[in-house]
Amino acid sequence: MIKGVSLLLSLLFLMSCSPRPAYQDVISTFQDNRPTFTMIASLACDIGKRSQQATYEITGENKKEEELLALAQSVDIDAITVVRESERCRLSMPVWEATDDTVWTRYAYRYNVKLPHPYLQEKHDYQQITSSVSQKRPSSMGFDMKLSRKWFFSFKASHINP
Repeated sequence: MIKGVSLLLSLLFLMSCSPRPAYQDVISTFQDNRPTFTMIASLACDIGKRSQQATYEITGENKKEEELLALAQSVDIDAITVVRESERCRLSMPVWEATDDTVWTRYAYRYNVKLPHPYLQEKHDYQQITSSVSQKRPSSMGFDMKLSRKWFFSFKASHINP
């Protein structure tokens, strides 16, 4: 448990220190590595199913998880959360995360998104979203950009309450 929490905190620190990738960089990584993402989904969903838990964090606690995380790191993914719901596997894999004085932001690859929020180019510019959220208009905003039938690039920004 302590190993998992330490790993998660280290990953969040590293993600917040790295420069924010452009939307196109996240999209290109997926497009250039689609077979890798397919393999990640298959392995992660299998591990999640075997765990018998509704939500499972893959932390590298065994050889199978270590191998999956090594594969994920080849596409700049350091953490994987598996959510099982009615025999359906959903994944969330953060790519980049940052926090400033008023706004928390995260980019993630997500698999089998239940209710995606469609991406609208004219509305979902990074600066527009973070500016609106910092003024609490609205206090949370994001989108799920479809990359394939089941994969999405998701962006979420939330106001940090004082």
